[in-house]
Amino acid sequence: MDNDYDHSSTLMWPVPEIDTGAHVTVLYCGEDLKLKLPPWTYLKMLRGLAEAPGAVAVTGTEVFGEGDNRVWVATLDDTELGPLRADIKRFCYDILGFQDASSYPDYRPHVTLGPWTEGSEAPEVPESFDLGALEFWIGNDHHTL
Repeated sequence: MDNDYDHSSTLMWPVPEIDTGAHVTVLYCGEDLKLKLPPWTYLKMLRGLAEAPGAVAVTGTEVFGEGDNRVWVATLDDTELGPLRADIKRFCYDILGFQDASSYPDYRPHVTLGPWTEGSEAPEVPESFDLGALEFWIGNDHHTL
């Protein structure tokens, strides 16, 4: 039996040192994901790919978004995250049947730090963030191994 979800579905790496639910999006699956199994089973199928990437270097701070939706982000080094994300995407597409519903053409790993306002200065960031094990978020429900 299919489980239909009408909430945003995302695979992400959490950033535990920021207590606001900060994360790095790995794959945005859209608003209407249909699952044939409970969400945690998909993480179990990802096995080694679901392990925590660990410390990832911060490369800078930028403003992402437009108009009233601009936010400060810490951009991350894609040297290790890029290939790992590519493996996760390939597995999700080929084996699990997920699709990437993101409207952004280029993947730029980042951690959202907070809203941008006119005249605001970039927040201070550490040299790196320690990313946790892959999580599967569906709306406000998150699933881990």
